[in-house]
Amino acid sequence: MSHLQETPKVFWTFYDPRKQVQLRLWGDAQIHQGDSLCQALWQSMPDYSKKDYGTHQAPGSIMDELTTGQLGYEQGYEHFAVIETEITGWEWLQLGRPMHRRADFINEGTREKVSWRGRWLVP
Repeated sequence: MSHLQETPKVFWTFYDPRKQVQLRLWGDAQIHQGDSLCQALWQSMPDYSKKDYGTHQAPGSIMDELTTGQLGYEQGYEHFAVIETEITGWEWLQLGRPMHRRADFINEGTREKVSWRGRWLVP
């Protein structure tokens, strides 16, 4: 999280193997931790999902030995955060024959008035 706080830029990648389509989205991130949005989403999660956040150390920390490191779900909230992203651009890639197709779309407008400009790219 510290890296994301220093440089609040993120990339999201999605792939559908059946349709052979990949989407990459990028934008500016805002971290919500301990605020009302974070609390509302935490409360809406089932307990079995909350348990994944209940660890002795923050996720990604180096462990001296392999253990589950799991606590109860009540302790997980301190490691839970919501990353809200304002998408500023995205790329579409369609794999296929006889050729692949690829395009990107960049917001040349503002957050309030989005204006997407698309262009074809070499796959």
